[in-house]
Amino acid sequence: MLYKTLVAVGLASVAAENCGGALSIDPRYCIGSPDGVNPYCNAQSLQDGDTVPLRIRMTNNANYENLDADTVYVPGELQARKQIQIVFACLGGTSCATASDVLTYSGTTVWDDDIGGAGADASFAMGPCSDFDGVDLCKDLDNRNVACGCITLPSTPVAMLGDQEITVGQIMMTASSCIKEPFTVHISADEGMLITTGAICQPDELTASGTGTAQAECTALSPPPPPPPPSPPPPPKESAACICVGGVTHGGLFCASYGKCHWCDEALPEGACFYDGAGESCKSSCDDLAPSSLYTKRWGACSSWCPVSASKDPHLHLPHGGRADFRGQEDTVFNLLSAKNVAFNVLFEKGDFAWATRLVHGTKMAAGYWVVKTKTGKTLNIEYTAQKFDPVAIVREDEHRDVSVRQGTPALVVDDVIVSMVGKTLTVRNTEWLFTATTSAYPFGKLEMNKNKVLLDVSVQPLYNPDTDPVAPHGILGQAYDQDNLAVNGKLDEEKTGESTTVAQAEGAIEGSWEDYIVPSKFSTEFKYSRFGLAKAAPRDVSKLAGAKTAATADAAVGASDQQ
Repeated sequence: MLYKTLVAVGLASVAAENCGGALSIDPRYCIGSPDGVNPYCNAQSLQDGDTVPLRIRMTNNANYENLDADTVYVPGELQARKQIQIVFACLGGTSCATASDVLTYSGTTVWDDDIGGAGADASFAMGPCSDFDGVDLCKDLDNRNVACGCITLPSTPVAMLGDQEITVGQIMMTASSCIKEPFTVHISADEGMLITTGAICQPDELTASGTGTAQAECTALSPPPPPPPPSPPPPPKESAACICVGGVTHGGLFCASYGKCHWCDEALPEGACFYDGAGESCKSSCDDLAPSSLYTKRWGACSSWCPVSASKDPHLHLPHGGRADFRGQEDTVFNLLSAKNVAFNVLFEKGDFAWATRLVHGTKMAAGYWVVKTKTGKTLNIEYTAQKFDPVAIVREDEHRDVSVRQGTPALVVDDVIVSMVGKTLTVRNTEWLFTATTSAYPFGKLEMNKNKVLLDVSVQPLYNPDTDPVAPHGILGQAYDQDNLAVNGKLDEEKTGESTTVAQAEGAIEGSWEDYIVPSKFSTEFKYSRFGLAKAAPRDVSKLAGAKTAATADAAVGASDQQ
């Protein structure tokens, strides 16, 4: 709040009239209004950019007392060219040891009519007054040229009646770089600023000077509010990736055993890691995977990327990236891959799948059969049937005892062929191919119809470039290594709410008809398109296939899954 301090200086008296001379100065900030309604500012809460007028008033208090002890005021006048010195923002109280430059001169001073108005030849300038005889607080200020100002009164004396108050004018300042502490304006008049007139005070007229102060302060500078907390991140999108059991093999190209898509936050089988593509090391966390190895679903593209071959219904993921569904026929063995030294057959059985909103009558893969010729010419027959408890693979060789391979037993190595079991996943590999077969529970295994049921998921991965093999592979899956660099899509079963029966037989994506891939027994290598034991065989003619064709997908895995 602005307040006024009156200081009477130069008090004198004469014995005859007992006169006393006094001049009071009253400075005030923020007096007046630019529009007649709103004030220029509030002296108790200045803000940067405010226009801050400093109004200066003076009062003639020269007087004497008559015999009745009444106060009688006497006239006087302000002397021409006397100076008034101003410190606009003293700090630390009226001692004004330091001053701020929180107020800057706007360039405008408005002289009041009491001293001649706009026509008055009074003046104002920033900086201390020269040859100043009053109370000088500017002389010791380092920043006096910006902290102080000087008014020079008109060249004609200004008459003042006794007890009269006159307004000198307003100096228009601007608030800038507001400070935290209050400040005080200090005004001091030259010695002899006021002299009495009328020869009332004897033997000589009296002179007076004066000082005045007023306070102001900026709006309390509270620390800026802290920024609002960041919005919580959106819930992370669920990601899926391919996992391998037993790491990767053959220069990091393929899963050692078991390749299948899992949710990233899903508990992994013992010894599993995340597949990051051909030539890359197997990763311990999805956080370490390249973005291209992450998917928003466990099916579709993820299934194609993952070294997974066939599972559940099954839905085929073909070499080069093609897709198709294959029902087959229950209690029938079909060939999935036929090559020069390998035949891979699978037993199809009836399978009813209960989903959340539908019931699908289809087929499942129940057992896998391999016929593998080693580099020394030995022939191995390998059989693996899906079992809920303690699944076991049987390896047969003429004139040798059968060998059982199960979880916990050492891998069986015969020449270049390795047969091993990790968990419920069987791995069969030689120098050119890697197969896996995994006993898996039915999807939605908690539904009553699916409880305790298992099926076989299988995978096929080449460890060489089969598109350059003079004996082009064949079989339901193998035929797509046809040197055309195209993905061929076959018929897909339509997903229907309620009850349905699968009918698709990969039409459009396979050569001939589905019956052409039936083999007469589980270890038979004979069917229409067999390649086993051949020295040369041309790839299929893709131009004769009716399925939709697109450019091949790099590193697409070969497989089938009921995870669409």
